[in-house]
Amino acid sequence: MKSFTDLYCGVEAVKEAYDAGYDKVCIAIPFSKNALFDKEVKRIRSDHPDVMVGAVISKDIQTTAKKAMTNADLVIADVSASDGPRYACECWEVDLIVNPERNEDRDKLYNPASGLDMVCASMASERGIGYIINIANVIGSRGISRSRTIARISQNIKLCTKVGMPTILTSGAVDGLGIRNPQDIINLSLDLGMDEGNSQLSLTRHPSTYLKRASDRKDPNIITDGLRVLEWGGQNRKDNKKFGWY
Repeated sequence: MKSFTDLYCGVEAVKEAYDAGYDKVCIAIPFSKNALFDKEVKRIRSDHPDVMVGAVISKDIQTTAKKAMTNADLVIADVSASDGPRYACECWEVDLIVNPERNEDRDKLYNPASGLDMVCASMASERGIGYIINIANVIGSRGISRSRTIARISQNIKLCTKVGMPTILTSGAVDGLGIRNPQDIINLSLDLGMDEGNSQLSLTRHPSTYLKRASDRKDPNIITDGLRVLEWGGQNRKDNKKFGWY
């Protein structure tokens, strides 16, 4: 039986996400000052012990990513700003990027500049960074704006497929009204240019990769990606290395 995951939704959408058929949920919240963020994370984990928490960052990517990683399970870079994709795709501490298609300044006639290019997508693929396809950006737009958004997302999907950058389908819901069940998300993704096989992977296997990454970071016996201590012997157990998982 397939396990579906929504890696990008709001705290008010958790119950509806489980009701809609998702097995795992990641609540995405903006990263703020450490003390405020830590307090919010504790509250969320107290109310929803089974969910993961993603810190959404947008400025000073590398420094902020390391700070956010202290308590967040995943680091999600909102790259809607013009220079966002390059800085995020260069950063080893970023897990996922979202909203490159929302930068309308990049759009040119007959050339839907999508926020990603071959260089950024290649760097992201090398670092294991995934592209969140935020379905809310499509559902929440109308008319020519929706057409342009679809064109940009479609172009990003082609780039990701070409360089092997993982794609992650998400509802992007801020509350229960925005949640769509997994089959609806898959059907919408077909209109974006994805084939059904890749659509299924983008809701199942690809998200599970990041769930495992988050879990491994918390495991004190995993020093870094691919390096596990089987027995500490007489040594004191050391904290695992959360930064630079490459």
